[in-house]
Amino acid sequence: GSGLRGLMFDHAAAALAPNTVFGGNPVGANCVLMMADELKAQDLFIKNAYDNGLGIGLFDVTTGAQTNGAPDMPLVQGIRSKYCGLGPRPGVGRLGSGVNILTADGASVSDCIDYRSSNGFILDFGGYAEAQVSNILSREAQHDPAYAADFSHLSGVGIYIGSLNCTITNAKVNFPQNSGVHFSVWSQRNRLVNCTVFAGNREGFVVYGGANDLDNCHADNCGLAFPGQCDAFSVRGTSVNDTSNISIANPRASGSTHRYGVAADESGGPVTGTISGMAIVDGPAGAFHIDGTGLDLIGRHGDAFVVSRIISRLGNDLSVDGYLIPAALGTYADDTAAGAAGVPVNALYWNSTEDAMWQRTTGGPPGAGVAPGAVSALTAGTATSTTQPLSWTAPGTGTGPITYAVDVRPTGGSTWTRVATAVSGVAYTVTDLTAATAYDYRIT
Repeated sequence: GSGLRGLMFDHAAAALAPNTVFGGNPVGANCVLMMADELKAQDLFIKNAYDNGLGIGLFDVTTGAQTNGAPDMPLVQGIRSKYCGLGPRPGVGRLGSGVNILTADGASVSDCIDYRSSNGFILDFGGYAEAQVSNILSREAQHDPAYAADFSHLSGVGIYIGSLNCTITNAKVNFPQNSGVHFSVWSQRNRLVNCTVFAGNREGFVVYGGANDLDNCHADNCGLAFPGQCDAFSVRGTSVNDTSNISIANPRASGSTHRYGVAADESGGPVTGTISGMAIVDGPAGAFHIDGTGLDLIGRHGDAFVVSRIISRLGNDLSVDGYLIPAALGTYADDTAAGAAGVPVNALYWNSTEDAMWQRTTGGPPGAGVAPGAVSALTAGTATSTTQPLSWTAPGTGTGPITYAVDVRPTGGSTWTRVATAVSGVAYTVTDLTAATAYDYRIT
């Protein structure tokens, strides 16, 4: 439970040279290195670190061996760091960060701010981290000038996640010179919640790895340095580890400099997972670009995606708002007006204005869809004094998603009162009825 509190460190990196390298990290070039269990680092100000401002990991200083999963349960709170990662690691350049969870397990990191380090925050793949990270801000992460044209070099990233079983909440990345948040190929079962990347030079979020979840994340004005070339959310396959079971819920993308809102690229390997919820995504080239199999777009009627284009180039099946778009039908969906140039004959396409999926008819322009018929078999279940369960059978005709309105009036009355709209199922319970009163019901 011992540690450091309320101190200022100036590492004076310009006067240092690379130190002993353990596990790819010049450990001696960390300004502060925590190696014991249950240490605390609170309210520190760290600047000008050769590598990491604050590193949390266990290393044998004689053999160089690192111990993954140690130290145990460190507490890091209120760290302010700036200009860290100024020195190059041998052969790989500047990759140091303000705070780096190197090998630790069960770390708690909160209320930290980094300014202009080579990376803002790193959850390293050396640690079985199981970290809880909250309320962090990375400002202006700096890309290594020695790799000016090489953005596969991961300097300039606000938050790098290479770990396991971590949760990062309420994180913000402003003005990163590379991507805002990067999930590495080694990352597994991490969850990112309520995180925003603002004004990034490249992608907002880059996702590799397996079973990583992004929930309610926002990419705002990304791709500034490469307009129309970088995506707000980029999910990428890899030959190293499958990018599998990815979940992106409630994504938001705003601005005009990114390309696609959400793009999945399987050129490096398979991608599987889901995009779900009330997505507010778009981009100059389209909202979604699905280049391959596996990644399903799933929403509920009434919570549909704001979609401008969805493409599956490899001719595989997609589902949008619960509708399967079979490859045999051309696998193309587009939010366009009637005419829909480029939509193959017999293909299904999405029209977000109508909130519906339609099919282009053979030999003609995209159809306006078939209006649903009337419901049938309206049945009243067992009532109480103030409620009445209703159920019915869906129409046998019609295209596009169907929702229902429920109307009620006292028997013999002339005025219907609408008590529900946009009911997506075929059952509804009317409430707030008057006891000992007969009612008529209507489903439209």
